[in-house]
Amino acid sequence: MDKEPSHLTVDPRISAAVQELGLTARQREITTAIALGYDTTRLVKCLHLSSSTVRTHFRNIFITLGVQSRVELVSLVLTTTLAVIDRAHGPATSDHPADSPQLSVAAVEPLPTETLRFN
Repeated sequence: MDKEPSHLTVDPRISAAVQELGLTARQREITTAIALGYDTTRLVKCLHLSSSTVRTHFRNIFITLGVQSRVELVSLVLTTTLAVIDRAHGPATSDHPADSPQLSVAAVEPLPTETLRFN
């Protein structure tokens, strides 16, 4: 059986977005892991928490952010990440949307990743 890593490699733009959501450090850790596709079982193993504790964190995250599902949570993280990227690139230079550069996955420069460590 493969051992779970004790850390995640996270794009710093995602970290910056999650930081803006007003969560505690542990809630940010869990939110980031969920955005990266971790399920409850994997979180329990990585964070060395009970499934009940992880569910409590989910409930508190959902209440704090006003979301009702993991899908809504991930959508919020991705939307916030795009806003972080947009701010980093500055405002569009044209008054005409058709002339403005469109943000796409291909247009986003890869940045060095940082490591999120599970303690």
